Amino acid sequence: PVVNVFESSPSKHHVNKSTKSTMVSNNNNQQHHVVYLTGGNGFLGSMIVKLIEEDDRVSKVYCPVRAKKDQSAKQRFTEAFQSFSKCEYVDPSDDLPEDTTHVILNAYNTRFKEPIGKKLSENVTPMVRILDQCESRSGQIQGITVVSTAYVQPPAPYRAPAGGRIPFFFGEAPQLSPFGLYNDVIDLYNKEGEEDITSVLPQGVTVHPYYESNDYAFSKHIMENLIHERYANLPIAIVRPSMIYPTRDGSHGQGSKAGIPLFMSIAPHPVMLAPRCEGQLNYVFVEDSAADCLDGALTEASLDHPIVMSTSRAETSAMDMLRYWAPEVKRVKTDNKVRRDMVRRWELTKIRVAAGARKAKLIDAMYENYDFFMSNTWLLEAKHDTAPLEFMECGRKFIKIMSEDSKPKKKKANPLKKLRRKGKSGSNTRVAVTGKDRFEGNVMSDLSGQTLASTRSFDSLARQESFRA
Repeated sequence: PVVNVFESSPSKHHVNKSTKSTMVSNNNNQQHHVVYLTGGNGFLGSMIVKLIEEDDRVSKVYCPVRAKKDQSAKQRFTEAFQSFSKCEYVDPSDDLPEDTTHVILNAYNTRFKEPIGKKLSENVTPMVRILDQCESRSGQIQGITVVSTAYVQPPAPYRAPAGGRIPFFFGEAPQLSPFGLYNDVIDLYNKEGEEDITSVLPQGVTVHPYYESNDYAFSKHIMENLIHERYANLPIAIVRPSMIYPTRDGSHGQGSKAGIPLFMSIAPHPVMLAPRCEGQLNYVFVEDSAADCLDGALTEASLDHPIVMSTSRAETSAMDMLRYWAPEVKRVKTDNKVRRDMVRRWELTKIRVAAGARKAKLIDAMYENYDFFMSNTWLLEAKHDTAPLEFMECGRKFIKIMSEDSKPKKKKANPLKKLRRKGKSGSNTRVAVTGKDRFEGNVMSDLSGQTLASTRSFDSLARQESFRA
């Protein structure tokens, strides 16, 4: 069911109250668990680290970190985790530390459009390596969380069967082996860089249309079924978050360049003026999803591989979301494709003129990546009974913090500088500013939203140009 965006009081909704699966024989009352966490320096992973820091059940968390660009792995680790006492660095290529008791596999590239072979090679293959090590340590690994996505299932009218497992099927073909398909795709990608998965499917077998449009969801679908097939003897919980919001106070996720924090960052600016508005998206706060991931490993994991829906009862369209966060920005709500395309062309042209082709290309890519999500509704079972208005208010808090952080700090006036600028007549000389200077000073810095179209020239340019659909 769709819930009113502006509902403030909680109501009964489709909240999951099912009993937990049978647990494997382990002593989860035992303290001093040691967690191995991948993706700990990301948006969700860093919140898991914060919860672990406050959780008396866990005494240590290993955080593998890779080198990136001009930073070494240890430099990145120190930058991300220096304020946490329980974090210890480990090289991602090393084996699991001997004292590891629980594993949370959270690292994953969230790009939607990417060759499926590359997606599996870079994200699922490291998981397989870690799970193989867990399998070789019989009894030592007490629980494992694998982070998937609620959008691994196709949109409505599809509804996941009882238990949440989505069958591994392609068209009308008999069920295929997930691990066999995974190996075939990886082999093909490593040999030829092949992007077309149909070349490794049996004749006449086709991919579900939803997965053709979203390689991220498709790779997660393969990952889940591969785990069920290959690691039936490991205690695993699969956690499926929906769209992840920052914390309720809007503080966590500042500067993030993906997902909901990215949309919050650009909401106050004249971009994404014509998003799709037909669908209803589901949301969950990052602290709730992080708790689901941690509890998945510590308490939920079993040989049944339970599916933990990290979702809420709050559902709304992307347009209502953006309008609530930034009512001052005039966005066009329409299901008319011709009008929507016209607005988008106008918008991208203005961005290209004011900020360059690269910025226009980034906004265009956001439209392309999120159109499918924003135009569909998913029939998801809800877990967290969170009022929809809490999510909308979180966006406003996030934007307020972002705007305060981006304000330039006032510098103390230099009296000598003022004297040097005095003319012979005693009046201050005016400094001429050319159009080129004004334009270059107003270029958007990046999509993190810190200075995205924040200057008046870009706003005035948008106001000056009128259009009729």
